[in-house]
Amino acid sequence: MAAIHFLMRGDLSEIRCAGLCIQGSGENFRLTEVNCYNSTKEISPCDLILISVKATSISIYRACSTAPASAHDAADDAKWSWQRRISR
Repeated sequence: MAAIHFLMRGDLSEIRCAGLCIQGSGENFRLTEVNCYNSTKEISPCDLILISVKATSISIYRACSTAPASAHDAADDAKWSWQRRISR
């Protein structure tokens, strides 16, 4: 099974304490043990990176959408996937 890690700016302490609630169209569930961090330095190398931002952070998405070579190299040829919008 793959390890999933979350990089978060907000709500980090709350999610560490209470878990992460996932709301789907047909099913809702809660992850009680979440690997979440506030710094990329704490996360080990990844095979796949999925980046999502909320609408107030869309300028960050635009700045990163070209996947700079240094970030790509650091991810060891990871595949990049971009999600333009999430709802909360």
